[in-house]
Amino acid sequence: MLDAGSGIRPLGIALQNEFQTQPISLSLLITHAHWDHIQGFPFFKPAYDSKNQISIFGCDGAGASFRQIMAEPMKVPFFPITMRELSARMDIRKLSEMKFFIGKVEIHAAFVNHPGVCVGYRIFTSGARLLSCPITSPTNFFSTPPGQNN
Repeated sequence: MLDAGSGIRPLGIALQNEFQTQPISLSLLITHAHWDHIQGFPFFKPAYDSKNQISIFGCDGAGASFRQIMAEPMKVPFFPITMRELSARMDIRKLSEMKFFIGKVEIHAAFVNHPGVCVGYRIFTSGARLLSCPITSPTNFFSTPPGQNN
């Protein structure tokens, strides 16, 4: 899955309907911490079921760790349930490598030109390649974040 805006709510309902009593194991790639990319996660039904496993990948932001970024929308007074109270097994992973695998799927992440820290993802499967870069400035698609030399 890519990002966790408002569309993650109906996706969660559809996944619960499809999988019924079977466990759901999924990975969520977050591009950046702007609210429209993370604020739907507290309404994602599979996160409330203990049989499910959710791995969430993303980058630290300006002044906040990735774990803090994901927990922020679920803090008092914004939401009645905290991230650590979710029933699903959660694995929140800061991107430490820009090339990695999720099972057999190869993922390449790259910093993109957008306010704050933002990454785009290239996803390689045996049958297809996908580029996910929802927001960029037209100048310099894959850029290096300030203060880093690559």
